Amino acid sequence: MSDVLSRLRSAPAKAVDSAEYGADFAREFEAASGVLWKLERAQHFDEGGLPSYLAMLEGDW
Repeated sequence: MSDVLSRLRSAPAKAVDSAEYGADFAREFEAASGVLWKLERAQHFDEGGLPSYLAMLEGDW
């Protein structure tokens, strides 16, 4: 594993709901300039009753 990924595994993190994540991402995206890389790590998603999420759970990609 690369040194960068090793350091990411020990970086502080907190669980947030989808509304908080979306608001934070929107703020950061608007403030960013140049190339934006979005790194996601060990996450659990539950999109509730969202039709596309339910379809994915049923294997309808």
